[in-house]
Amino acid sequence: MPSRSEKQRNFIFAKRSEYKTKSNTPEDWQWVWDSEWEKIEERLPMKRYKPLFESDIYDSLLKFDGSDADIKQLKEWLSTLNLKSGKAPSGMAKQYAEIKFLQKQIDMIEAYKGSSIGVSNIKATLQHLTKDDLIKLTQKLSAKEDEPTTLELKNAIYHNESISSYQTFKKNSEAIDKFLGTLTGFHKKALTIKPLNIYFVKKDAMKSKAKYITAKDVFYIRPDKIESGDKYASLLYIIVHELGHRYLHFNKVSFRHNDPEWITTPYSKTDSMTEEEKFAELFALSFFKYSGKPFEDYKDKIEKFVGLVK
Repeated sequence: MPSRSEKQRNFIFAKRSEYKTKSNTPEDWQWVWDSEWEKIEERLPMKRYKPLFESDIYDSLLKFDGSDADIKQLKEWLSTLNLKSGKAPSGMAKQYAEIKFLQKQIDMIEAYKGSSIGVSNIKATLQHLTKDDLIKLTQKLSAKEDEPTTLELKNAIYHNESISSYQTFKKNSEAIDKFLGTLTGFHKKALTIKPLNIYFVKKDAMKSKAKYITAKDVFYIRPDKIESGDKYASLLYIIVHELGHRYLHFNKVSFRHNDPEWITTPYSKTDSMTEEEKFAELFALSFFKYSGKPFEDYKDKIEKFVGLVK
């Protein structure tokens, strides 16, 4: 796909410069060599749309008859609205829901090459909207200039797929990156094996605060679960626990890490397909070194674990 902005295209070229050649590029970054990224997707700027939307386009939209021209016009109008956040403008929840439904129908028409059901649904939905509704929705939902959704910091590459603003995304990324910078020894090795990609995702993407997806070698974090502190089971603790899974993904260990002798916390007894929870818990416990009960009961196991993994 083409780059969405000059900034994104510059990022692509920067990654190419970093790896020099395609053969030297890690598998996760092979996509940057796709020639399509060298192009910039042409988008009609809002200034061009503004006078059009203030004239007769709303009347035209409401007269939708299902022609290719009408479908194209509706698609272009919807593309100028910021529907990603999922938040309806104040007092316009019903109209916002109608617009979201229209977008789904456009997607259906494109997916099934002119779905008659999609066309019928659009006609019926537009009957519920007035010209004033369309004008207000345009004013309140006009898409802002693209903000970066990727930040490459010292310890990881961060991606925003959540509804968080760029400011919140940047703040959370910097805070987590600062924490990752405190890792040392074999804990740091889990971080530096290859570039780490962390995705901030919407809350419906998963139940847990954070998760390492082994098959994709990526981290998912829910920004709505970000909290202060590093107590047991906090987000920071879970991040290090999940890094334990990443460590095992890229490194072999010389001991049977799933044997009963490595049981510590109740979570270490959790059944999983990978049978790595005992290792991941010790990986995190050996970093945080909590005192008091029940953690002092695991002291000998933690020391033995550290000696074997070093």
